[in-house]
Amino acid sequence: MRNGPIKSAYDIPWNKVAQIDVARVATLVVENFIITLRLDNDVAIQISDVDPQFEEFRTELVRNWPQLEQSLAKIYCSPPDIEERATLWKQQASY
Repeated sequence: MRNGPIKSAYDIPWNKVAQIDVARVATLVVENFIITLRLDNDVAIQISDVDPQFEEFRTELVRNWPQLEQSLAKIYCSPPDIEERATLWKQQASY
């Protein structure tokens, strides 16, 4: 779910992120770990752990939100037959 090609984590407008969701999807053969960034303009950027840029992306995510590192690791390392979805961070509305 990308609006245009993301070739690198450096292409992501990190200052526009409004929400960070993670999902661990269990299948019969393999599990998928997916991170979704929802930007403030309703664009969603999704990357899976099978994507070649995943580690670069995860490193930049943790650099920008270091408080999420333990939550990411906990969901990523869960038992393979357990499916999980969580919103790890959401921008507070300002008026």
